[in-house]
Amino acid sequence: MGSTEAIEDFAPTPQPPRTDTIYPAGAPDMGDEKDIMRADTMSEDLEDQKQGAPKLKRSLKSRHMGMIAIGGTIGTGLFIGSGTTIAEAGPAGALVAYAVMGSMVFFVCTSLGEVSTFIPVSDPFNHFAARFMDPALGFAFGWNYWYSWVLTVGSELVACGIIVHFVALVIMFLFNAVSVRGYGEAEFIMSSLKVITVFVFIIVGILTITGATGGHYYGGEMWHKEGAPFKEHIVGILKACIVAAFSFQGTEIIGVTVGESANPRKDVPHAIRSVFWRILFFYIGQSPFTMVFERAGAAWAGHFCPAGNSGLYASTRVLWVLAKEGKAPRIFRKVTKGGVPIWALSFTAFLVVYVFLINLAGLSGIVFWLGIGLCHWRFHRAYVAQGYDVKDLPYRAALFPFGPMYACFLLTVIIIGQGYGTIWPKFDAVGFVSTYLALPLFLIFWLGWKYYKKTKWVSLMECDLVTGTLLEMERNGEIEVFPPEQPGRLKRMLRFRGRQKSD
Repeated sequence: MGSTEAIEDFAPTPQPPRTDTIYPAGAPDMGDEKDIMRADTMSEDLEDQKQGAPKLKRSLKSRHMGMIAIGGTIGTGLFIGSGTTIAEAGPAGALVAYAVMGSMVFFVCTSLGEVSTFIPVSDPFNHFAARFMDPALGFAFGWNYWYSWVLTVGSELVACGIIVHFVALVIMFLFNAVSVRGYGEAEFIMSSLKVITVFVFIIVGILTITGATGGHYYGGEMWHKEGAPFKEHIVGILKACIVAAFSFQGTEIIGVTVGESANPRKDVPHAIRSVFWRILFFYIGQSPFTMVFERAGAAWAGHFCPAGNSGLYASTRVLWVLAKEGKAPRIFRKVTKGGVPIWALSFTAFLVVYVFLINLAGLSGIVFWLGIGLCHWRFHRAYVAQGYDVKDLPYRAALFPFGPMYACFLLTVIIIGQGYGTIWPKFDAVGFVSTYLALPLFLIFWLGWKYYKKTKWVSLMECDLVTGTLLEMERNGEIEVFPPEQPGRLKRMLRFRGRQKSD
């Protein structure tokens, strides 16, 4: 199962010798030593090995990864956010907004999937930005992702009430403090319950709209009210797109779970495909019915499914990687025998108790999505520039370069448009500052680390495409090599018929 022959089947097509190569003896020359994240990380790993320090366990299966991501996305934003989009854009405008943002999320997920499958690490936002753009950008994106989830988890729990806030946090801490396999199983069960709950809510919505629950028959009433079905036309859709973008946050958690995936080659592509379509169905299916929950006596629905458990998991892993790379205090590198970064988890959970900056959480989430698109763009260009064939990638994103360009354009529009309500029709200084506070904070992290470490921009030929790749891990025995998955019965039948026709 872990044979050399199996590994060779996955190996990239051999490339002809290049006279312009910068990889003598297989080691990249990235200039100034303090800019070489690879060397720093390797020295940290060697030190851990000498001390016999525990490491994260690769115990997550595809079903765990998918459900962790779904659990991070199905939260209060699904219910409260859906109602807000209808109020901003009308029922038809809300559907358009979720469809547009859903397409953007699809390209963000596939971009993340292509790079994460090739280099399976636990903190793609920090690691890829540092590797393919600038180490200082990696520092900023890593901390941005961490505090984004700290704020999001806090806001999710605040929505549940004070008492439930602390009880839920203790439960989430205990789930995260067990082994990663135990956490994966617990999150799989919890997320499955969320999925069932969403289906129940959709059915209740349909029954309420048709009058089956008694009382008023709504039918298509919402589509014929004043201003419907498109309220404020393009402006209303833009406002709804901003809310919808925040509601989709959490899908990128798949990228964090890759570092603990048992079989990244198979599990990552499968998880990305399944998660995207499920989440898109939930949001578009849920949005027409949200506003009738209160009339059906289900006003509590919006606070029933907090997404904090997945967020606590993701932020903990990111802080652990930052510590391993020397970008956070060394104490957060501590890992239990079960593969849990316990001090990173404890510190993150402690801060969640005191979080109330919800606006900052929203925009910071858009910033790291933008980073995913930029990292994919740079990775793909570096891969081609260094003479590799994209056909050899274990997972390829759809419609490159259109995908990341389209996603980055929409995300830039969202960032700019987020403050629309604070400028027009009357300027609100306090609202403007609170809305855009995440941007100067990001710049402080980026430029401050750049000045402190004197980092430089990484050129395409300097991008490290050797260290920590999936193929290297398989060859070194760090990841078990699984035989290629056999096609299903339907695919075999179609393939057989296709051959018959060609004959």
